[in-house]
Order: sequence, then C-alpha cells, then structure tokens
Amino acid sequence: MGWKEWPYWLKGGILGTIIYLFFIMIAYFLGKVAPDIGYMLSVIFFLYDEFISYLTSPIFKLFDFIPYIGYLLFGIKILGLPFIIGALIGWIYGKIKS
Repeated sequence: MGWKEWPYWLKGGILGTIIYLFFIMIAYFLGKVAPDIGYMLSVIFFLYDEFISYLTSPIFKLFDFIPYIGYLLFGIKILGLPFIIGALIGWIYGKIKS
C-alpha cells in the first residue's frame, strides 16, 4: 500500500509531524546563526508548549504515580499533537475533496 492509497488523515498526520520537527530544527539552527530570528521562533514554540501543557496538565497528574510516565506523556505531547492537528486538517481536506 503506497503513499497514494493512504487515507488523507494519515497523510496529514505524518506531514504535520514532519513539518513540526522541521520548524523545530530551523528554530534551533537559526538560534545559533541569527539569534534574533531564533529567539522569535523560540517564543512561538514556548507559547505553543505552554498552551498544550495547560491543556494536558490534568492528564499528567492522573498518571503521576507511575515512574517515568512523564517522559512518555511528554513524547506524546510533542509528537502526538502535531500528528493530531495534521490528521484533522487531512481529514477535513479529504471530506472537502470527496
């Protein structure tokens, strides 16, 4: 099953995660080369992270008793939410296209 046969929500989720990681790498390298631009991008990522942390803090508190669960939930938050956002956009695009 190739890329063309995949559903739009899956394509959107994968692309959303890749784009998010790409922008994080750009922000990191621009922070090294051009600190002003890197600083502006880091502020945007910080605001995004604070907003997502505010939304997910009740979930973190539910699983606080399990050791190292914070690392797993942090990974889900960092990579899972861009996937979900991209999947929603891909799903909406698929509904509009069909």
